[in-house]
Amino acid sequence: MHSTGFAQRSSLPFALRVLYDSFEARMEMVEGEWWLEMPDLIEGTDLPIFAYMDDDDDLTIGVTLGEPYVDVDAAYGQRNSLERWTVVRADDGDLLCYDWIQKYSEEDIVVEFVLSVLELSAFIEGWKDSSAGAEEFLFDVEGCLRGIENAMTGAPLEYRRMFKPEPYCNCLAELVAGDPNLLFSMMDITSPEAVAAIRSCWSAYCPQCSTLGLSFEKVMLGLQEDDEAIDELNDVVRRNFIRGCVNEGMNLPFADEVNLSFAQMESSCECVFEKVLAEDDLTMEDLEDPNGVLLNEMIDECMSDFLAVESFLNEGSSPRGCAGTTRVSAIKDGFAGGWKVKISLGRSEKYLTLDTGASELVINEDWANELKAQGILGRTPIDRIPFILADDSQVYADIYVATRLSIGGCDFYDFKVAVIPEGGMLCGMGVLSVFSSWQLDESNRQLVLTVD
Repeated sequence: MHSTGFAQRSSLPFALRVLYDSFEARMEMVEGEWWLEMPDLIEGTDLPIFAYMDDDDDLTIGVTLGEPYVDVDAAYGQRNSLERWTVVRADDGDLLCYDWIQKYSEEDIVVEFVLSVLELSAFIEGWKDSSAGAEEFLFDVEGCLRGIENAMTGAPLEYRRMFKPEPYCNCLAELVAGDPNLLFSMMDITSPEAVAAIRSCWSAYCPQCSTLGLSFEKVMLGLQEDDEAIDELNDVVRRNFIRGCVNEGMNLPFADEVNLSFAQMESSCECVFEKVLAEDDLTMEDLEDPNGVLLNEMIDECMSDFLAVESFLNEGSSPRGCAGTTRVSAIKDGFAGGWKVKISLGRSEKYLTLDTGASELVINEDWANELKAQGILGRTPIDRIPFILADDSQVYADIYVATRLSIGGCDFYDFKVAVIPEGGMLCGMGVLSVFSSWQLDESNRQLVLTVD
């Protein structure tokens, strides 16, 4: 039983009261609103889960996630693998994870809450696995074991007992860890280097073979004549290479900058694998040299299509209330030069600098706070992304959803807006790109927008 009095408990909103009664929770009044804190629910951590009711009276749960539970930058790069949670960066660099539970019955609230906790627990647990030594990425021991198990399916039990797959796969993993370049040779299990590696681990695989007269040469000859077994073993190496490539690639800065999906990265890594397989005498240095010919040619051929794509936050949005050509008054900026256009967010209007070098609609925190108070912007950001300023410095912008944006006679609903702490406010290509075409008519002081 909770020690809090019944009167306090009964004052909780229904959804919070359900969680309070179902889990070990502490309650606290913060700025006139009830908050719950529930520790020890995320398996393997002491991270507390917070719960409160947002401005739309939806049950909101949140978790602050950082070291040592995850690699923050890498986890942020894989945030899209979470179906229930929205992940944004906090000012201190940690990750803020949010989920909204829009259910009304007691049973549904508990079920949705538990499913969300389980998903986040599995996400964190996955980072424990990925924090292992680099050799586990170079050589997939589990994949090696599965490959041997599949190859032995249907074999007599006495035969299977002769072989020890786990010591054998661990032996190969140690060889690759000692000489990472061996990984490339082992992409073809019949290569001389791969055969030598298998030979050196043979006694670990079959301790009884020497006394039984079953030599390595006889077994290897039989393996080389079994195309299906060769293909299966090579496929284990291929899958492991691609998995490691995807994990590394999704953690690189460009993956976030171009909003690269896991499917796109996997396709690129498959292309890289084929290129690596076709190379002779390849070394890890070749792939790790950022200025190397081989690495850059691989990136150009395997990833250029994705890297060349410039996407905007509101790509696919369609203006309403206007058609054909719309002319918007533009004014000359008397302080900094350039041009400004009037943008309306809800009922609030301001002039923003027209900047084709900016990627999105950018506003400062002062205006954002006014819009939050009016209910035009949501209470919490849905994302946090880096922006490069005109002086080449980098800031992180919080992304909010505006209920309505208007420019000229054109309206947009649920429009994503970038908020930076301070500085100029910009109307960038993220706004202009949603129109079929645009043109600045300086002589008539107008921004001409076309809607097909």
